[in-house]
Amino acid sequence: MSEQEKYIERLHKAGMRFVIVGALLMLSVPLVISLITGAWPTGELMFKGFMSVGVIYIPIGIIEFFNYAPMLGVGGTYVAEVTGNISNMKLPAALNAMKQANVEPGSDEAEIISSMAIATSSI
Repeated sequence: MSEQEKYIERLHKAGMRFVIVGALLMLSVPLVISLITGAWPTGELMFKGFMSVGVIYIPIGIIEFFNYAPMLGVGGTYVAEVTGNISNMKLPAALNAMKQANVEPGSDEAEIISSMAIATSSI
């Protein structure tokens, strides 16, 4: 296994942990508020609320993931998916950084550069 393959494998392991922790943190806010106030939404209300936005955002999220992942690289994709604002901030930052460094998207160098650009734009 090459160094690049080892690096990508480590990125996937760390990225999955990062996404799981991020999702748990995001879900913990409404849970804590419900625990404190004692006000719990019904399953019917949660389903209606989810479907009102989910019908639009789920297909868009899937399409964006497959469109942006090859340009952002593995590390950049994990960071961008958790921090958000991909099309307006993360993608332009990554593409501009790759252009300034004269590297092709999808190359080993682009993987590192796009990850750094996306992480920097997330601060």
